[in-house]
Amino acid sequence: MWGRSCEAIYEDANEWMDAIHPDDHKSVTACYEQALKGEKYDQEYRIIRGEGEIVWIHDRGNLTYDAKGWPLHLVGIAEDVTHRRTSEDDLRTERERLRLAYEAGTVGTWDWDVVRDEEHCSREYFMLYGLPPEPGLSSFDSWSQRVHPDDQDEAMKQALKAIDSGDTYECEYRVTWPDGSVHWLASRGKVYRDERGTAVRMIGVNVDVSDQKMVEATLRDHEEQLKKIVSERTLELEQANAYLVREIEERRKAEVSLRQSETHLQSLFAGIDDALYVHDRCVVTSLNAKRQRMSDTASSARCSTRRSSKALVFLREASPTILTIY
Repeated sequence: MWGRSCEAIYEDANEWMDAIHPDDHKSVTACYEQALKGEKYDQEYRIIRGEGEIVWIHDRGNLTYDAKGWPLHLVGIAEDVTHRRTSEDDLRTERERLRLAYEAGTVGTWDWDVVRDEEHCSREYFMLYGLPPEPGLSSFDSWSQRVHPDDQDEAMKQALKAIDSGDTYECEYRVTWPDGSVHWLASRGKVYRDERGTAVRMIGVNVDVSDQKMVEATLRDHEEQLKKIVSERTLELEQANAYLVREIEERRKAEVSLRQSETHLQSLFAGIDDALYVHDRCVVTSLNAKRQRMSDTASSARCSTRRSSKALVFLREASPTILTIY
């Protein structure tokens, strides 16, 4: 329990004292000294374990004496009461919160005598309905008339359901104050029955939850605005995506058309090249033929010249006189 061995505590009493919380040293020492004087030893204090954990101890015991009446031992038991102390602290905190809530007028109590239809209410109860803060009597009809018209049916339905079934009464509704302002209340109640099982009493509280409802409404508005913004942004993204898809498709079609045009041009250029090749071959063939004819003509001319020369020589030799005269 102390986070130390029993042997260490028996051998050195300081081990026990060192474990006690510093804020409790004084009270523990005083109680121990009173026990040595013969008074009852019973106290609660905190100890600190090795890892820093705080534990509440309920320590109680009695002194034993030797034959001469001198104190010999302090015998007792120590109990871990951390859970109880924590629960008590939590309870005190809740009570303090409830007290502050009562003082702030945000919590009102009511006690409804179902048989007589008399509702005994606290001053804070009437404050929640915008009425003078004075304890007094009310009734089921008086209460229902203070409930907002749009919430009356549901509030009365839940109250009557709790009476019939015995379930806990739980309902949230709006109330309209005399000045016309609207406030939200959360009502909780428990039904009590007689020995025959007939509902005779319902006790409960009303809590002002107007601020909470206002926060919830603000959150809902923000959520709606966020949904609207997300929806708008989603639509914009979808439109942008559709535009990009169209752009991509148009570019794809343009690329296909361009490739087809390139293929057509390549085919056209290939045809032109072939035509030029054929034309060039024809031109070359024609030129070659002309060259050949010119060559043949030149050869014929040379042959004719040679024949003429030979004829002249022959004539000169055969008729020199005629040729000279001529």
